[in-house]
Amino acid sequence: MLCAVCHHALGTKVYDHTHDSLYEVPNDIPADTEKIYLDGNTVSDIEPGAFSHLHVCQYLSLKSNRLTELKVGIWDGLDSLTDLFLSSNSITEIQPGSFAALSSCKTIDLNDNKLTEIRRGTLEGLNALEKLMLKYNGISVIEPGSFLPLTSCQELDLSFNPSITIEEDIWEGLDGIHSLQVHGHPMGEECFPEIKIDMWKHLDTLENLHLRLNGVTEIQPGSFGNLALCRFLDLGENKLTEIRRGMFEGLESVEDLRLNYNDIRIIEANSFCALWRCKKLDVSHNVLTQVRGDMWKGLDCLKELRLQFNSITEIQPGGFYHLPKIEFITVHASELLTVEEDLFDCNEYLESDGHPVRVQLNVGGNPLHCDRRMCWIQQANEEGWLIMDSYQAPECVNYPQVVWEDVNLGC
Repeated sequence: MLCAVCHHALGTKVYDHTHDSLYEVPNDIPADTEKIYLDGNTVSDIEPGAFSHLHVCQYLSLKSNRLTELKVGIWDGLDSLTDLFLSSNSITEIQPGSFAALSSCKTIDLNDNKLTEIRRGTLEGLNALEKLMLKYNGISVIEPGSFLPLTSCQELDLSFNPSITIEEDIWEGLDGIHSLQVHGHPMGEECFPEIKIDMWKHLDTLENLHLRLNGVTEIQPGSFGNLALCRFLDLGENKLTEIRRGMFEGLESVEDLRLNYNDIRIIEANSFCALWRCKKLDVSHNVLTQVRGDMWKGLDCLKELRLQFNSITEIQPGGFYHLPKIEFITVHASELLTVEEDLFDCNEYLESDGHPVRVQLNVGGNPLHCDRRMCWIQQANEEGWLIMDSYQAPECVNYPQVVWEDVNLGC
């Protein structure tokens, strides 16, 4: 058999025994190896000291093996290791202190294993870790203090675990976290149907929070109060039915909010007042029946509003007031029969030099009927501040002589 060590163009020494029917870690790995690939074998156990001579190794991948337990001492000698990949094994237990030797490690991938809990001491020694991936396990318990060693962690992915109980102080230690993903499992139990105050305690540096598929029905006012730096919040595919004032208090830095694929039927006036920096808002695939202007108060920087696939039958006069920066609105695939005048404050859509800001309004896939109530669109288009998109011409009612010109909406 040819030696598995090869020299890359940049001089990196690689030991590659991927899919090579190995049942244990080879004992002939050269001491100067920098990258090791042992993926797709049948390794079920690693003896302590198996890597003790590999002091310059930076990358180790044992994906798709049969490991069930990580014992103390198995990573001894890997002083320079920065990346460890252990996904798609059958790991059920990580002994406290088993990562103690990995003081330089920045990335650990434990996705797709069989872990059910994270206890204090499990992650001991990982002070340099920046990215930890734990999705597709069976984790239901995270003991408070488990993440205390992860003072450098910037990204944590706990998605697609069946039912994680989020207790106060479980995030303690994540002082530099930027991204947290806790998407629920499509086939699992509802992780946290209610988002409560202090649920995100200790996450003051968080910038991205992903919470899809958790069965969320209620958000207590002030629940996000300590997330002043959060720029992205994904609450899609939950079970929210109402958006109330105070739900998003404290999220003054959010630029992108996803509320799609819920059951939202009511948006209370001034609910988004805290989101004055928000640029994108997605409320598509819900059950809204009307649009009112007071829904959007406070969204002074909003550029994109997605309302497609609702049950909207009416956009009230002033329905898109309070959106001075808006550039794109879609109400595609709802139940609108007409789009009446006075939806916008057209004076808001002028730049300081008097030139118009163009707003694109997409109403394709609605059963539109034109009876002259939509003639204002022609003038708005001529004035240069509104672009109207419809994928089919509205059905003319009573006034078949109406002719649309230079508007993507003809009858």
